[in-house]
Amino acid sequence: MWLDGRSPQTYRDAIVGGNVWLAQNDGVLGFVEVDGHEVSKLFIRGSGARQGIGRLLLETALQKIRETGHSRAYLEATLTAEKFYQHHGFRKIGEGTFSRGNSPVSIEIIKMERAL
Repeated sequence: MWLDGRSPQTYRDAIVGGNVWLAQNDGVLGFVEVDGHEVSKLFIRGSGARQGIGRLLLETALQKIRETGHSRAYLEATLTAEKFYQHHGFRKIGEGTFSRGNSPVSIEIIKMERAL
């Protein structure tokens, strides 16, 4: 489905560059990835939802963006994540769709940013 076209190689450069952080206990609960001034990925496993894991990963990503000299952070949120990001200071700046790799699935997104 929407993960078509992704493989472990998709994340290799970000891992090698120190731009991916994991939350884990007995297994991975979630991860976040930064690409320049963008929070490019933030995923939480269902069992990790509503435990503050997303907040901690987002704070880690924003700190990295700040440390690299950026004054604003950008992201593209799914419709279901919009309120989470609003709660953390992001504001809507646009709308669009997203698809990855060979996937025929297109996902509606909200383009968002916040000052650091």
